[in-house]
This record gives sequence, C-alpha cells and structure tokens, in this order.
Amino acid sequence: MEIPLACELDAAAARAQVDEWSDLLARSVDGSTRVAPGRAELRLRQGADVGEVVALAQREARCCGFFRFRLAIGADRVTLVVEVPDAAAPALDGFAPPPPGG
Repeated sequence: MEIPLACELDAAAARAQVDEWSDLLARSVDGSTRVAPGRAELRLRQGADVGEVVALAQREARCCGFFRFRLAIGADRVTLVVEVPDAAAPALDGFAPPPPGG
C-alpha cells in the first residue's frame, strides 16, 4: 500500500507544527547530515529532551504518514533519523540541507 505524500493538517496547523519543529531543532540538535535526498540524520545534544522529540515525531507521523522517524542510540550520541520517499525530499529541507547535487 502506497502512503500519499500529503499532510492532513490545515494550513495554520501545519505552519504551527513547522514552527514547533524549528524551535525544537534549534534547542535539541547540534548537527545534521542529509545522507540521501530522502534521509536526514540529526545529532541530538547531550541532555536534549528525547521525550519531546519523540512526541513531536509521533504527531508528525500521524498527520504526514509518509514521514518515518527512528532513534539511533550510540554510546555517546542519540541520532534522530528522519526518512521520506525521494518524491517528498523537499520536506526534509527544514531538518537538514539537501545533499550536494540533490
């Protein structure tokens, strides 16, 4: 089953959620890498509120089912991995810059 590349929020709610992401990323991420057009890896700061990150990612996944989120937990770092189909790659631009040539 293919998931539509659409958001179920109205324009005002979508803008508010984008603003939430901007604020959360500014406070919680100390670096990001766009490893592919449809995949971004965001390194969470030491002490970042992972529960807040998870809660917002869950809300995003409910309204925009084409987003996939997962946490990669290492000995010294937690990384939020965000993936979308390549056709929705511009949706990741707010998370991490596009890869060169992408």
